[in-house]
Amino acid sequence: MVSRTGAALPTGLWERPDDLPAHLRPRYSVIDGAGRELACSRDLAALRGRLREPLRAAVAAAASSSEHPASVTWCFGELPDRLEVTVAGQRLGAYPGLVTEGAGVAVRVFLDPAERDAAAWPATRALLLCSTNPPTARAARSLPGDAKLALAEVPHASLAAFLEDCAGAAVDQLLASAGGPVRRSEDWSALLEVVRAGLSEATERAVTRAALVVSFRRAVSARLDRLEALPALRSSVADMREQLQRIAGPGFVTRAGTARLLDLVRYLKAVGVRLDKLREDPLRDRDRMRTIQALEADLAAAGGFDGWSGDPRVDEVRWMLEELRVALWAQALGTAVPASEQRVRRAISRL
Repeated sequence: MVSRTGAALPTGLWERPDDLPAHLRPRYSVIDGAGRELACSRDLAALRGRLREPLRAAVAAAASSSEHPASVTWCFGELPDRLEVTVAGQRLGAYPGLVTEGAGVAVRVFLDPAERDAAAWPATRALLLCSTNPPTARAARSLPGDAKLALAEVPHASLAAFLEDCAGAAVDQLLASAGGPVRRSEDWSALLEVVRAGLSEATERAVTRAALVVSFRRAVSARLDRLEALPALRSSVADMREQLQRIAGPGFVTRAGTARLLDLVRYLKAVGVRLDKLREDPLRDRDRMRTIQALEADLAAAGGFDGWSGDPRVDEVRWMLEELRVALWAQALGTAVPASEQRVRRAISRL
């Protein structure tokens, strides 16, 4: 550059292309088979996002014989792992996979295998639920009296929605034990046998543990109600309410999974310990809260979202944050994994 213009450019100039003036950034253009420009942008990610759905539709049209409308039973035969299709003269990969549609499950073509695999788990769970009858109502009737009483205040829209959530968690547990989603009829039959054999026990476990979470959530929520009107505690109370909604809000049973439900009980106990100490030193509580909130903001920025993402790597850091809350406010309860601000920051940086 010096030899052509006489201007010496710093070596780090190209390391942050977003900081460059627009005229120095490359211009990306998408051309069709006839040489016409379909779209252009200096932001490659934005351009990909804009064209993703038209491209998916074009690939799906080229591989339409591999798609299948929604069904509540396995009638898909064997799903090929990868197809090759021609779109605008280009050979592209197409990846058929299961996807939840309405009350059933369909086969649709995806642009990449990671997206296909991410959709396969909830779709397989939905198909298993259509093919079985988890005994959630019977499990709820067998609960002790205080647990039944707590179910009057489930965070879901209804008790039926809560029990459906428990059924999803029970099926997930069995699906994981069987090795995950399948792609062939014979494998589906074997998976269905495994799920039917273990469904009663898995459902009882999910309902019992989820009811325990609801019971602790109810007790903590009642204590928060009594502190709502105190201005000095308002920010801390709001933080705890957000935590309750995040870890024990609608859908919490399937989201956490049966194995982690007892961890949720521990997190709620930690909220109780925090409440015990709150009036003694609200300033110290706010200092700890700011540590957590700064990490949550960094995680949201790293993951491009605020809340549960569905990405296992990102959500695992969210669970680390819950363990850090235990370490900060209720260390005596213990943590499932070593928890510190530095560990969480390192995990966020790896994202």
